[in-house]
Amino acid sequence: MVENIFANIGVTALMDSLFVIVSFILMIAIIKHFAWDKIVQTMEARRTKISTDLDVAESKRKEAEQIQAQAKDIIQSAENKASSILTESRSASEKLQKEMLNEAKNSVAKMKQDGQHEVELMKQHSLVQMENKIVELSVGVAEQILKKELTPEIHQQIIEEFIEGLDC
Repeated sequence: MVENIFANIGVTALMDSLFVIVSFILMIAIIKHFAWDKIVQTMEARRTKISTDLDVAESKRKEAEQIQAQAKDIIQSAENKASSILTESRSASEKLQKEMLNEAKNSVAKMKQDGQHEVELMKQHSLVQMENKIVELSVGVAEQILKKELTPEIHQQIIEEFIEGLDC
């Protein structure tokens, strides 16, 4: 009986396995006949789309790298130009500062020279005036001496008058 049970189980299991294998083969045949071409086409289309997307992504990446390199070149060029302009501006500023300083020095030197010249002219004018005054006084003293007879008292008086005339 036990042997019978095991024999029935073995036959049943074998039958079940055989049924599953036949069902599987039948299902694969049906899938191959009705859906396999569509599955393969879908997989091929997906593979093609993924390949195309990868190619597009690679070309976009290369294009982005080129744009980035161009942008770096433009930025570097702008930095160089800005540096050049800044250097030129500093140079021009220093040159203008030196020119203005030299101009100011020359102006001060000219003003000093003009001032010295004016002082010299005023000095000469004062000397001429003093000489004229001395000549006038000398002529006046000589006139007084000639008009009067010279005695020691008169001589002393003339000298005092002469000195008083100088103080004026």
